[in-house]
Amino acid sequence: MIDHVVFAEEVEIITAALYGDNQLDEEYPNLFNKVYSYYVGKGIQFPGDPDDVYELLIQQLDKEIPEDVDTYA
Repeated sequence: MIDHVVFAEEVEIITAALYGDNQLDEEYPNLFNKVYSYYVGKGIQFPGDPDDVYELLIQQLDKEIPEDVDTYA
């Protein structure tokens, strides 16, 4: 599961990305890189195509972010 302490301040931005309200890689590139590095550090492998990387990253986040994001507060 994603570390809620590491991403506590950004959980609203991440959740918005899950709903398509923003693009992490375009609007929040530093956060995108932080999340990407987090998953690479956990052993998740991403393909070389940037579009595929973004889609897989969002899918991974969707698996791990609870429906009730208040649990992060």
